[in-house]
Amino acid sequence: EFEKKTRVTTWDVTKKTCAFLFDYGTDINGIATFVRLKHKVFATVMALVFARSFIMSLRHGSILSVIREARESCDHGMYTDKFLALIDIEQGVEAVPSLLMQFYAFPWTAYDPWGNLSFVA
Repeated sequence: EFEKKTRVTTWDVTKKTCAFLFDYGTDINGIATFVRLKHKVFATVMALVFARSFIMSLRHGSILSVIREARESCDHGMYTDKFLALIDIEQGVEAVPSLLMQFYAFPWTAYDPWGNLSFVA
């Protein structure tokens, strides 16, 4: 269940885990911003991209599984396969479509302070 090649520190695991959770927060903020600003098409597309990533994460347990897997990775000094799978879903499946949609929608959300938060991640 562990990737045998990579030795990791607690800091390595913590950085990946925080980035994962922060990205989920900014995705939800992006959807909420589009809804609040009444950009229904943008909100729908972002929600569908997020839903796909969320469902794929649920297949590996849940989003909270990343915390359990992070603890196990720290305890053993190696990333677990499940931890890497959860991180890969968020960084691969969801990242590019979400980023493209946020950049495309930027002119419509640039004046909103909460909308700009989505560009931090």
